Amino acid sequence: SLSMGLIMAVCLSLLSIAAEPVVSLSTELWLTVSIGSFVVGWVFQFIGHYFEGKKVLITGASSGIGKALAIALSKFNTELVLASRNTNALEQVAAQCHSKAQVTIAELDLSARANHQAFVHKFEGFDLVFHNAGISQRSLVAETIFDVDHKLMEVNYLGTVHLTKLLLPSML
Repeated sequence: SLSMGLIMAVCLSLLSIAAEPVVSLSTELWLTVSIGSFVVGWVFQFIGHYFEGKKVLITGASSGIGKALAIALSKFNTELVLASRNTNALEQVAAQCHSKAQVTIAELDLSARANHQAFVHKFEGFDLVFHNAGISQRSLVAETIFDVDHKLMEVNYLGTVHLTKLLLPSML
């Protein structure tokens, strides 16, 4: 399963590198979601049985690859906790999930680290965690203010690391 995870990570990395700056954001987003959904579906055809009976956290489950992952995993007997800042979108994703899965939605902002401990106490005991939450920006480095860089690091790196460190003791 490690090799399949690496294949998936490489595919998604190549996808993000290959995005042309000339392409409009909506087209790029559609392409990312479409290819990401295809890769997730393809991978689960081969390793889906592994997820049977597992409790799974998916951050960033309100859209994109996180959403595709939630829908794909719901086809198995899984307990899914779908987390995102956008609970309205999470409700729509939960409605698209298969009835085999037990789906819970949870509001989670990775940049609000003070709230992570309460989240972990409420939803601990995960077998698997898929970190898909993140933000991006579309501008030249020279034109990007430092506050934007700081927010990107807070959400995409520090928030993810912090949440992972809180979750690990109950997963080991």
